[in-house]
Amino acid sequence: MISHPLYLFFLISIHSTLRTTTASTVAAYNATELILLSCGASAITNDTSLRRWDRDQGSKYVPSNAPFISSSSDASTMEPSVFPVPYGTARVFHSPFTYTFPLSEGQKFLRLYFYPNVYSDVDTRLSLFSVNANAFTLCTNFSAFLHSKNLTRPSFMMEFVVNIGETQKLDLTFTPNPNSSAFVNGIEIVSIPHKLYLSEEGVEIKFVDRLFDLNSGTALENLYRLNVGGGAVEIGEDSGPTRGMFRGWIPDDDFIFYGDYGWTRHDEGVVINYTNRTSAYTAPPNVYISARTMTNISISLEWGFPVDSGFYYLLRLHFCGFRQGKENDITLHNLSSWCWKSWKARPAALSAGSFAASNPELVIDSPPASLVWNLPAAAKKKRNGAVVGSVVGVVVVVAALAFLIFRRQRKVKDTAGTFVIGGGGFGRVYRGVIRNAPVAIKRLNSTSRQGAREFLTEIDVLFKLRHLHLVSLVGYCGDGGEMILVYDYMAHGSLRGHLYNSDNSPLTWKQRLQICLGAAKGLDYLHSSGAVIHRDVKSSNILLDEKWVAKVSDFGLSKMAKSTHVSTVVKGSLGYVDPEYYRRKQLTLKSDVYSFGVVLLEVLCARPPIIATLPREQVNLAEWATFCYGKGTVDQIVDSNLKGQIASECLSSFAEIAVACLVEKGIDRPSMNDVVRKLESAMQLQANGGSQPLLGISASNTTDEETFEIEEQRILD
Repeated sequence: MISHPLYLFFLISIHSTLRTTTASTVAAYNATELILLSCGASAITNDTSLRRWDRDQGSKYVPSNAPFISSSSDASTMEPSVFPVPYGTARVFHSPFTYTFPLSEGQKFLRLYFYPNVYSDVDTRLSLFSVNANAFTLCTNFSAFLHSKNLTRPSFMMEFVVNIGETQKLDLTFTPNPNSSAFVNGIEIVSIPHKLYLSEEGVEIKFVDRLFDLNSGTALENLYRLNVGGGAVEIGEDSGPTRGMFRGWIPDDDFIFYGDYGWTRHDEGVVINYTNRTSAYTAPPNVYISARTMTNISISLEWGFPVDSGFYYLLRLHFCGFRQGKENDITLHNLSSWCWKSWKARPAALSAGSFAASNPELVIDSPPASLVWNLPAAAKKKRNGAVVGSVVGVVVVVAALAFLIFRRQRKVKDTAGTFVIGGGGFGRVYRGVIRNAPVAIKRLNSTSRQGAREFLTEIDVLFKLRHLHLVSLVGYCGDGGEMILVYDYMAHGSLRGHLYNSDNSPLTWKQRLQICLGAAKGLDYLHSSGAVIHRDVKSSNILLDEKWVAKVSDFGLSKMAKSTHVSTVVKGSLGYVDPEYYRRKQLTLKSDVYSFGVVLLEVLCARPPIIATLPREQVNLAEWATFCYGKGTVDQIVDSNLKGQIASECLSSFAEIAVACLVEKGIDRPSMNDVVRKLESAMQLQANGGSQPLLGISASNTTDEETFEIEEQRILD
């Protein structure tokens, strides 16, 4: 359950090739216990790997009163990518429900399958619940719908390793939140070879300044199981000639953060020789016949994994030595199962042994009162606490309006641009009307590289935070694959649209000062009240309403600042990204300050942050303006449209603020609260010195209109 994630970075620097001798093959593992339970199913069925799934109704694992405290039915719809077994049916719980599995002592894989859908009259996309396995809390306040959105998969499986003690049973309890329900589509339990991951005597691991005892009383949650350099390994391929542990492996491509890996070894003709120390059940052959080999041994290879804070993480690595010769074989040298999340069991307090973390990106809560009016009057009367607190929260009026707009666009091609008022990485923005009030409707483009996570983050931030200088969210639609956001309409568009590359009349200096101050106040509110790092501050994300009031917008890349920094992949826009954040991969509140400093320079100079066609020293606005400030020649790069408008002391103060935001070390930059106070001071200097305007402002160095045709590019991992 990944929410506002930290990133766990794993680095490898390889300088030599391992070469070991071959050894005899060791037999694969034959699972002694295998339970496959298709919850809510009425008959025995097979999955894609031809594994047999039993129905739970009437089984020895289910209490006799199951029909009275739960219900079962088929999914109302099935997406083509979702296989019916075990996702086609579900058991829905309206009160606490416990499956009891008699098992032998030892560690077991516990796999839970979820497909958020409508079952009978219950919409499990609204479900919030907890799951307990003996002494461990696996989930709390869990939203399977949000989890699936975060994974960008409609259905998913969660995998745990739990230890069965002397009681020789596993009690698996699903507890719905008040006014909600719980559900599960499938349950799988598989035995594990002795000491595959943990041993009874334990292993003492050095953790900072203390030891952590990793033993069989520890539970694990599997987060990532990667096949480095290779493709996906399906569960059938991990079974071998006898029943294995049915583990799935995924490619590592999406997790590579940095490194020089020129080619991938993948030789189908090699023979894998397992040893007594590395048994055949450690991993299937397809994992060992692929690898990443770096062409530059002086550069490390790095992977980045989003993880939750507050837990221990176990990384297990697979290495193998190879010998090229007549036998063309590979002998295993070491092993791994990549990234596991661990927690200690404390039988006296169930909540102590908990994997529970917050849901991805979006906090489940009732919409603010200011959003409720968008629902039709009839819907207001009928809604209850569960619906109001749901994640779906479809705004019916918005969905209908968007549908009409899109349908009209398809029918009347020659007026397709009538409603389109903008666009960006998320998708197009349309102008519409709700209850006679103009609104802006942003619809996700299906080909966009942004998606559900940005959509949920935007809702999360704007539901929790309200401010004069933040754009207001009117409503949203997250139904039927559509992701639509509806905002108050900003009559004057973006700040950038009034600075360059536009037919709009240039803003006066007084207007620019007021806009900068308003945007600074919005960012200061984000930092101080919500501990939110915007991460994409730029002039196109500062919008202007009909009264020219500045509103900070576009929170899809935002992160919660729960500590001094957030370790994350670098995202933002070219020319605005904090260089310290780029180098260290550590996002801070001061990263926003840097970006805002660039915006201040845009306002002053009326040019983009990057103009590739200029002389080298002038390409980057932040670097060029800082150089001019040091030389005392800032007046020479000011927008020529401001000639005669800026008081000299105000210009000095404004330039000083901008340059202070751009200093190399974030710790030396002002806070956004400091920036607000300094901008207020600059406005006062302008008011006091209005009769002494700055003289001799030269024309801006961006007179060639072609230099403005610079398309902003997202910086992605």
